[in-house]
Amino acid sequence: MKFYDYDLEYSEKCFTPSTVSNLTAPRIPVQGKKVLDLGCGIGPLSVYFAKNGASWVTATDIYEEHIKYARLNAQKHNVDIGIVQGDLFENISDTYDIICCDVSGIDRRVAEITDWFPSGVPIADETGNNIICKAIEQAPKYLNEGGEMYICVSSFSDIKKLEETVGDKGGPIFEKNIPFSKTLMEKHHLLDPNSFIKRGSRFMWTFSLWKI
Repeated sequence: MKFYDYDLEYSEKCFTPSTVSNLTAPRIPVQGKKVLDLGCGIGPLSVYFAKNGASWVTATDIYEEHIKYARLNAQKHNVDIGIVQGDLFENISDTYDIICCDVSGIDRRVAEITDWFPSGVPIADETGNNIICKAIEQAPKYLNEGGEMYICVSSFSDIKKLEETVGDKGGPIFEKNIPFSKTLMEKHHLLDPNSFIKRGSRFMWTFSLWKI
């Protein structure tokens, strides 16, 4: 599959790059920065960051299949990326200028009615952001002075809880409404009506990139 100009190896067991990955990649200023890609998946953002000026990239994910393909894709594109398997910061000991957090931010009930998450890929709880909030709480220990954390957030998540966790330390810097997939359209009646918007006959959910 293709991510920007990069062909990536993957399997059906993996979560593959999405609209969220495409929107996130160019909006994080990694030039000359040491970057931690938290929830790296098969490595699309890690490869992109390494190819676009990051001084160093560490990629981590809890899911073994993702780690396998992140390694393959780093090798395929001849980039030197540190790849670590673990739950969030579990096996991370270094500090970074930027942490990119693209872990599951989808209400478990939404994840279960879509085909977004292959079996075996960890998903969030019914708030949609328990994993994100845990990462935010742990992040300060792994950020250099003046460091920044970027978080991928969806409207299929408890935004109020996220705001309470972040407090006055940050908020959204980019938002985009994304049309429903065919699966979502067929099952929109099962969704919380506050988690999406309707414009005419179009249903859309909202992606937000937050900076802390």
